Amino acid sequence: MKNYILFFILFLCLTPLLAQDLKVSLEVSNIPLKDGSLFIAWYSNVEDFEKGKMTYSQKISIKTQSQSRITLDNIKAGEYAIKMFFDENGNGKIDTNFLGIPKEAYGFSNNVYPATRAATYTESKITISETNQTIKIKMKQ
Repeated sequence: MKNYILFFILFLCLTPLLAQDLKVSLEVSNIPLKDGSLFIAWYSNVEDFEKGKMTYSQKISIKTQSQSRITLDNIKAGEYAIKMFFDENGNGKIDTNFLGIPKEAYGFSNNVYPATRAATYTESKITISETNQTIKIKMKQ
């Protein structure tokens, strides 16, 4: 009985630590050397990834720089996939040609770039488990 009580007390004490917000950095490279905005979207499951329902999102103004480091202080531990694109013309969406191929730079976590389609959640999935974690994404132009 004492073991159960001890376990319960430990569980109550450790639960807030498991839910704490983590500090995560994104190192984004190969950004076009133009002024524009970097749109970053985090997804926590396959369904949200496919529907475009973001868990976290951020828009960063970029002034003619090929790389950027973005720090987020409020990420919960878990599995995510990240999509991003560089909006050159300020319309808030990724522009594509008549075949659906992006005309603006884009990126996925795990730097996955299939030749004929966008990366999937499973291919892009990363695990956030500790604070001060860094994720590197190289944009495709």
